Amino acid sequence: MRMDVPEPVYVKTVEEAKRWARYYGALDRVGFDTETTGLHYTQDKIKFFSFACEETRIAAPVTLLRYFKGVLENRKIAKCMSNSKFDIHMAANHKISIKGFLWDTVTMSRVSDASRMQHGLKGTAELADIKMLSFQDVFGAKMTEDNAVKMMCRMYRALHVTECPEECLELL
Repeated sequence: MRMDVPEPVYVKTVEEAKRWARYYGALDRVGFDTETTGLHYTQDKIKFFSFACEETRIAAPVTLLRYFKGVLENRKIAKCMSNSKFDIHMAANHKISIKGFLWDTVTMSRVSDASRMQHGLKGTAELADIKMLSFQDVFGAKMTEDNAVKMMCRMYRALHVTECPEECLELL
């Protein structure tokens, strides 16, 4: 059975970030994820992050992550994540210590069926009959370090975002 997934809201301003942080801070559980330039714990950087619950889904540039520190460090709010070890480390690079009960889809998938080969977000989404779009499906190119910023800038323009990250300015 496929669950309905809310349309994403792209958070662009500090005021919007503060409003969404208050919203997610009042819940008992949230989904959290980061989109990074790669999978290296210390060399790669967060570019975007997202929060979700049953009713809403937001994405925002890393420049707004600090406004969600209170949500991520609140022990009373359970965090639902995929490969939480990685996202916890990436948040720590921004002086954020994720606290509270963790639901990790990778861990749950491995405990549920260790014989399966796919335990990442894509593999577990398929168990819920949700087909995830690949980076190539969304942007028409494979994710590489060379094109990550260009693809991010293309997404900013598609969303009609007027305040682009510094990395985008030279490409626009």
